[in-house]
Amino acid sequence: MALLPWNCLQPIAAAWYRGPGFCLSGKKGEEGGAHKNCVAGRKEADPPTLLNSKANFENATEAVASELERDNSMSHLPPTTKGYAVGEVVSALQKEIRRGKEVDALFWALEMCPRYEAYMWRRLLVIVHEDIGVANPQLLQLVPEMRRAYFEFRAWSKDGSAQMVLTNAIVLMCRSPKSRLGDEMKTWLRDEREHGMKLKVPDYALDKHTGAGKRKGRGFDHWIEEGCVLIPPPEPENSQYHDRAVKTWKQGALKPNWGGKATVSKAYRPEPDQLTPLFREEYDPDDEKGF
Repeated sequence: MALLPWNCLQPIAAAWYRGPGFCLSGKKGEEGGAHKNCVAGRKEADPPTLLNSKANFENATEAVASELERDNSMSHLPPTTKGYAVGEVVSALQKEIRRGKEVDALFWALEMCPRYEAYMWRRLLVIVHEDIGVANPQLLQLVPEMRRAYFEFRAWSKDGSAQMVLTNAIVLMCRSPKSRLGDEMKTWLRDEREHGMKLKVPDYALDKHTGAGKRKGRGFDHWIEEGCVLIPPPEPENSQYHDRAVKTWKQGALKPNWGGKATVSKAYRPEPDQLTPLFREEYDPDDEKGF
C-alpha cells in the first residue's frame, strides 16, 4: 500500500505542530527558523490562521494519525520529541499502562505530543478496551470524553489544561482494574467462526415474535416463562413491578398515541433568535485574564 508522503502532510500538520524552528521534514530554515516550505515554526501566527476552528484542528491531527496506522512498524516516521522511534514509544506506553506504572506511562504519552497526539489518543481508545474493558465499564465511556476535552483545550492553546486531562486519563487507566477478556474472547471466537463454527438457534428463542414460534403455537405464557428469563436474576428491588406488568399485558395494555416516530420536523427546534452563539464565536470565559 502506498504511503502518503510527508511533504503532503506538512501543510496539514503545521496547523498543530507549534515547535519553533522545525517542520515534519526535519529541515530548518535560515538562522534556525522554520523551513521555507513549512509553516510549522510560525509560533506567533494569529490563532485563526493556525487553529481557526476545533473541527479543523481535529481534522489535521486525524490526518497524521491515519498515516500512522498505514504501517504498524512506523519505521518510516520522524522520531518523537526526544528522538525515540514512534513504534517503540507506542509499545512502551501500552506496556506501562498494563503494569500500572503511571509515571512512566505518562512520560511516553507526553513524548508523543504534540506531533503524534491524535494517534496517541487513538491508541488510548484501543488500550482501554483491550486491557481494561469489562473490568471498568465507566472508563470505557470516560476516556473518549477526555479525548474530546483534550482537543478542545489544545485547539485554543490551553496546553496546560490539555496536559492535565491527559495526566488524569493515564492515571485512571494505570490504576484501573484490568481485563483482557474482550481481546481474548474476540480472538478465539472469531477464529472458531472462520473454521466453520455454527450455532443452532436455541429453542427458547423461538417465541411468539418469530415465525417458528408462531408455528409451534407459542404465545404470551411461553414468552414470559422462557423468553424473558434473566441470568443472573434481578434483585427483588429491581423486579417489584413484574407481577403488575404481567397482569397488564394479559389484559391488553393501552398505549398512548405519540404520532409515530419522531422526525426532525416533529422534534423540538428553537427559534433562530433563541439559539445561543456558536462556541467561542463571541465570548468565552477562558479568554479573560486571570482564568
